[in-house]
Amino acid sequence: MGVKDQGVAAPAFLRLASRAPDIATEEVLLCALDLFEDPRGHRRAGAAGPLRPADASVIDRAVEGLRARGRHGDLLDIYEAGAQAAGGSRAAELLLAAASVASGALSDADTVWALTHCAAEAAPENPAALRALVEGLCARKESAELLAALERLIPLSEDALQALEARRRAGPAPQITE
Repeated sequence: MGVKDQGVAAPAFLRLASRAPDIATEEVLLCALDLFEDPRGHRRAGAAGPLRPADASVIDRAVEGLRARGRHGDLLDIYEAGAQAAGGSRAAELLLAAASVASGALSDADTVWALTHCAAEAAPENPAALRALVEGLCARKESAELLAALERLIPLSEDALQALEARRRAGPAPQITE
C-alpha cells in the first residue's frame, strides 16, 4: 500500500461523505474533496481566506469524526489522502498515525510496515518516522537497510544512546563479501 494519488482521493472522499454519520462530518469531507480538486482554494474561499489541502484542521476534523464512529478503514484513507496533500513531516505524522490504526484496530502488519516505510520516505529527516523504520527493520532482521536507517537517525536523535541501543539490538553488522 502506498500513499494514494489525487485520482484515487476524490472517489474516496465522495464515498466517505455519502456514508457520513452527520452533516458536520459530511461537510468536512466535501470540503476536503474540494481542496484536493482545487488546491488553490478558489471554490471555497471565504472570509477566512482560501483553505489549502494541507490545512491540518480539515484532515483533523475528518479523522475525529471517523475515529469516533470506529470507521478504521476509512480513517486510513483520510490519513493517506492528507499525507499526499501535506507532504514532508506532516505527511510522516499522518502516515505514522495511520500505521498506529492499522496496528491497533486492524492488526494488519503488512499495512503497518507499508505505511511506516512511506512515512520514512515522505520525511527522511523526521526522527519519529526513522525510529519507526528502525524498529520495523529490527523486527524484520533486515540488517543492511537497518544500518542505513541508523546512520540517518543517529545525527537527528536527541538521545544518541537510544539510537545506539537500537543498533545494538539489531545484532552484528552484515559482512560484505566481494
